[in-house]
Amino acid sequence: MKKAAIIPAILILALSLSAQVGTGNVQGRIVTKEGKPLAGVKVILSRPPLADQKTTTGPAGSYRFPSVFPGPDYSVTTDLADYKTAVRSGVFVAVGPDHPAFERW
Repeated sequence: MKKAAIIPAILILALSLSAQVGTGNVQGRIVTKEGKPLAGVKVILSRPPLADQKTTTGPAGSYRFPSVFPGPDYSVTTDLADYKTAVRSGVFVAVGPDHPAFERW
């Protein structure tokens, strides 16, 4: 049976800037409602027609996707046994000095 709590009580997408190569980074940290980090969470970054990128959170609940092509309509999906799957869609990855450093959800 799945728990009622959703995996990311706070999930931060940090879109880093790397203007020299024209890509950005998507990174964040997944925690419980109580603020405890969740290790072993499967995280998928997708934007058709590009291939999905997959990673797993480490002991601190952190994940990172380096060298992501800029653009709209990315989605981040998180999945861990005993927790509900969470999906954040409409993520925009940008490169440039005017982009906000963090987006919280």
